[in-house]
Amino acid sequence: CSDGACVSGSICTDSDGGFDVNMSSAVSNGTVSNLWEYNEYCMNDETLVEFYCDGTDLLFEEVDCDGFPHGSLGQVCATDSNGYGYCLYE
Repeated sequence: CSDGACVSGSICTDSDGGFDVNMSSAVSNGTVSNLWEYNEYCMNDETLVEFYCDGTDLLFEEVDCDGFPHGSLGQVCATDSNGYGYCLYE
């Protein structure tokens, strides 16, 4: 229960608001009593693992930062001060 109301069922939240390869984020997924956090990260200099929500479902995609359809030419996979990955123009 939270703030006087009991909440049940699955939840999914994305700190960057959805599928956004140019912002690093953490995605929380699970139930109120058992919530897991997934951090976007770089597999290598060009590939980002992007987590996002589809309703209450957690999804992920391996994104080529330097290619299409989600990346742009001249981008690399970078890491922010929290260790989360994102695509960045060089």
